[in-house]
Amino acid sequence: MFVFPTGIIVNGNYDGNRLTGMKQITQRNINLKVISRLNNLSRNYAAGNMDAAQGINEINRLKYDCCYSKKTVMFAGVFASATATILFGGTWQDIIPTLLTSTFVWLIMYIKVTNFPHVLKIYLAGLAVGLIASIFVGKGFGVQLDRIIVGSVIPLLPGLAMTSAVRDYISGDLLSGTIRTAETLLITLSLASGIATGLSMFLHLIRGI
Repeated sequence: MFVFPTGIIVNGNYDGNRLTGMKQITQRNINLKVISRLNNLSRNYAAGNMDAAQGINEINRLKYDCCYSKKTVMFAGVFASATATILFGGTWQDIIPTLLTSTFVWLIMYIKVTNFPHVLKIYLAGLAVGLIASIFVGKGFGVQLDRIIVGSVIPLLPGLAMTSAVRDYISGDLLSGTIRTAETLLITLSLASGIATGLSMFLHLIRGI
């Protein structure tokens, strides 16, 4: 078996025939709880404590046992954004704009459109942050624009992905490390470009109106 961030390749024998299967991974995230549960499951299977059918059932249960609902993730992300704004030096007047801006961010991230690239969602989320936060501050509903923007995009920053990339490099997994590093840089650039576009739209179009 060969596993990397964008696919899985399995090779083995079945009824005397040599077979190879490949699965492309198009949607992914980093869930350490799932990784821990899978490690324990694989060890139990290798020790003979469960058969293949039980292992498949346990894997199917991970989707429901280790993944939070979208509402829970959205609430936690919005709350984390508001908290981050205060921690980075924002005022209490910046909390409401941050909450509303962050809510728009998560609504964009949960858009379900076939073949809609994740990087494009990140770009649109950054654009919404730059534009909406500027409108709030321009109308007097916020004080520190930079703190509102930083707080709103904190949940989108690929910090864990970058940490995983460094860990992969240290472990000698150069392919996985390179893929995660490229993904991290692409997400960061898309987010920054979106924010810059939103700020530009406000400065050149909406502020005059």
